[in-house]
Amino acid sequence: TAALYYSLLDKGFLNLINDEELIAYLEQIYTINLQRNQRIIEQSKKMTQVLLKKGIKPVFLKGTASLLENDYKDVGMRFLSDIDFCVFENDFSQAKEQLITAGYIPDMSDPGIKDIEKHHHWWPMYHPNWDTIIEMHKSVLTYPYSHWIDCNARTSKNSRYYPDMTMLAATFRLIHTYIHSDIVD
Repeated sequence: TAALYYSLLDKGFLNLINDEELIAYLEQIYTINLQRNQRIIEQSKKMTQVLLKKGIKPVFLKGTASLLENDYKDVGMRFLSDIDFCVFENDFSQAKEQLITAGYIPDMSDPGIKDIEKHHHWWPMYHPNWDTIIEMHKSVLTYPYSHWIDCNARTSKNSRYYPDMTMLAATFRLIHTYIHSDIVD
């Protein structure tokens, strides 16, 4: 809905809609999503700083990486439900501890996680000062595809827009999106 509103606005088509209530509704959804995404960017920056204090580089995945890399024409277009990132395998335990120390709380009641040791990400975590759940991935992809893309220096790159932040490199983000959306889901 937010992408639809922005696209209609960008192309000058809102004036073709003869329903002020509908336009106000679409604008409100877009505005709420824009503000949420701006907070997601801020939360991602703060979380990165927390982990960098221990020398741990989060590698942002999926929608968060696309948002941080300005893949969309406008920040308010993409709806995100969480912040997905991975850390290098040898940093995983320390990253959990650092995030918990910083006030993140794991939600161990997620019904979608049957066996946390085999799951591709740790328990979703929330922070009382932030709106968005974070998911720290052990592997980029779910089993049985987890060996296809590792979270490491070869598959990641520094952000063009946020110097301290790291993303899954564009080629691997494309592969990840395809496998996650079209095969796994």
